[in-house]
Amino acid sequence: MKKWMCLIAILCISSQAEVIEDASFELPPVRSAGKFGVSGGLGWNDVPGFGIKGHYYITEAIVTDLGLGLSFGGTKYGLAGRYLIKPQNRITPYLGVGVARSVGAKNRKLKITIDGSESEAYVDIEAANFVNPMLGIEFKARNGFLFLLNSGYSFQMPNDRLKVREMGSGNPSDFKDFDDLALSGGLIFGIGFGYVF
Repeated sequence: MKKWMCLIAILCISSQAEVIEDASFELPPVRSAGKFGVSGGLGWNDVPGFGIKGHYYITEAIVTDLGLGLSFGGTKYGLAGRYLIKPQNRITPYLGVGVARSVGAKNRKLKITIDGSESEAYVDIEAANFVNPMLGIEFKARNGFLFLLNSGYSFQMPNDRLKVREMGSGNPSDFKDFDDLALSGGLIFGIGFGYVF
């Protein structure tokens, strides 16, 4: 009797082992998270500056972004299209181009300190349009977590946006330097974290 019980136990264990070997478990595709996403970002010459972006994955490789945020030149909004070069991977480089607009600001009090000397004036910052060719990296996890890092160059029209309305103290040329540094086009840097659902 004991021999029969041992034989039955061995057969049960071996049949379970076969079932386990035959069972297949497949992870969902890397980019199976939904088509819509939202992210918060911080950037220089990027859209949105400091603000939020909405993302729509038209296909696995083509994405549109809509951004709204704040910049030195006032509220900034824009639209971009990106092409994911390796969409089958969690981490993929991308190429893109975007257009943006900064609405500007009127009668803003501005203080600038350069080399220890302070300049103060009331200024107007004119609205401007931007064209941003860019390249970057996107990481998208299976659970929907999204990370974006991008760079490029921002072409701005017009270039001279800062107009001194009323000079307080200091050197007027300091405001020209500030305009060239903070309110003109140039290199883009942006970073963002979000979620795709």
